[in-house]
Amino acid sequence: MKKLLLLFLTLFSTTAYCSEQVYVYCGALDGQSWYKPKVKYSYGDFLPSSGSTFDLYIAFGTWQTLEKGELQIPYFLINKAQYDQFTSICSDGYVPHPASDFWDTSWYLFAIKDEQERLKFMPGHFSIRLKPPVEILVRM
Repeated sequence: MKKLLLLFLTLFSTTAYCSEQVYVYCGALDGQSWYKPKVKYSYGDFLPSSGSTFDLYIAFGTWQTLEKGELQIPYFLINKAQYDQFTSICSDGYVPHPASDFWDTSWYLFAIKDEQERLKFMPGHFSIRLKPPVEILVRM
């Protein structure tokens, strides 16, 4: 029994460590507007109580950052099947974007890996960060 419990905890902690989650919203390609897509429930799905956080689309993957010189572009890596699902929930002219929460004012992109394991950024508007100066990092 102890071995089974240990195996379960090991698998659970590994899965929890490897996967992060973000909310999905639909953003205009030019970054001028966005909206939270309404969740559509089909027969047999769990219907959450009103006002709960279950009415949000959630993506599972990992946050990563592309660095080019002093610039940083954060993105959220997911699989193609998830991305395809999210494209179907956005209206024309809008594409899915990840957000750590709905108070975050930065724009991020989704990315997938193709059949050859090459990184492919999905369309959308995105924010660029500047790397902090080295002297700030040393003080931390």
